[in-house]
Amino acid sequence: MKKTAGILKLLLLVSLLIGGIGSDVVLAYSYETDSINAVGAKASNQIEVGTVGADGKNVAATNRARTVGIYKTSEKAFSVDVSKATGSRYSVLGFDAGGKKIVDSGWQTGKTYALGKDVVSYRLLFSYSDNRNLSSADTLKFENCLTLSTVQNSSSVIEVGTVGADGKNVAATNRARTVGIYKTSEKAFSVDVSKATGSRYSVLGFDAGGKKIVDSGWQTGKTYALGKDVVSYRLLFSYSDNRNLSSADTLAFEKCLSIIPASARDDWELPIM
Repeated sequence: MKKTAGILKLLLLVSLLIGGIGSDVVLAYSYETDSINAVGAKASNQIEVGTVGADGKNVAATNRARTVGIYKTSEKAFSVDVSKATGSRYSVLGFDAGGKKIVDSGWQTGKTYALGKDVVSYRLLFSYSDNRNLSSADTLKFENCLTLSTVQNSSSVIEVGTVGADGKNVAATNRARTVGIYKTSEKAFSVDVSKATGSRYSVLGFDAGGKKIVDSGWQTGKTYALGKDVVSYRLLFSYSDNRNLSSADTLAFEKCLSIIPASARDDWELPIM
């Protein structure tokens, strides 16, 4: 009897051990399966499976993916790196102010695509070159290819407005001024008006007391000599036709302007050898 009882205890112990191991295996399998399902269920919130019709509306398609949003060209710029999803490609659909599709880039593989000045908004389409059907996982891959960046709409260096006789800011719609006042001992300037066709500039120079003692008048040369009594200066910009200015013009003027350390000023005057 004792031997039988011992055998029964041994069998019970083995059974418990096997049951425990079996439970661990099932738990591990269940955990792994849940993890896979969770990953498989993920999808991009920027790109979805489907295409866009001629009227700009969503159309069902299994081998195309589209951006969920419509982006304004004045707010968002895009760049696409198709190497992040092997075999992928994209196209851009551009719409005018009335929502009419006026640009279809066709399939592209370059980093970006120029939409033209009449395009107000756009969407992107994605696919693979073999036209395979797409899954939610592919939308994540396409999202990884896409970079959207904020468009800078106005300059932080130049703003619309002019400067009064006392050196203070004055409202004006056809003039732009540097936001900052530059010390001649610290900063020198150069202007290339060819970068904004029809543009011109003037320099206002101030003495140590802040009094305006120089007004260069409109200039188109690279720079202007302010004189030894000028301690600080600001620049004004306009177009020769005196048109009203927008925030976009401030960016155009900023491209014309170079501000460098005063110690580097003499380098501009070195002859080209």
